[in-house]
Amino acid sequence: MKTINSISLLLTIILVGAVFSMNTYAGNPVKDTKYPYHAKQIKQILEQNVKFPECGMTKSGQGIADVIFSIKEDGTLDIDEISANCKDLEVYVKEQLKKITIANVNHPAGQHYKITMIFING
Repeated sequence: MKTINSISLLLTIILVGAVFSMNTYAGNPVKDTKYPYHAKQIKQILEQNVKFPECGMTKSGQGIADVIFSIKEDGTLDIDEISANCKDLEVYVKEQLKKITIANVNHPAGQHYKITMIFING
């Protein structure tokens, strides 16, 4: 009986030790330093190049467009999905994004981005 209790205690200690040691690995993830600021840089490029449309496309002078895209090797945007609260705004944003080239920004190949563009007139 003492042997069974000793073995049970030993296995419990090993199991608890294994669980706590796994926690230390999860607490220190490997950081990718190759692309630390690419998302911020891409956002700034988009904000600088896509402005509120001059024509009154939206009711109440504001509009929202959600865009999912990736960046091709040549820096052009590959738009996977776009939706807006106004069809004209959707077309406008798509046309503007096609004109943009993301240059001099290291970005992971095949990375998809989702952005929400909010246009407020004024």
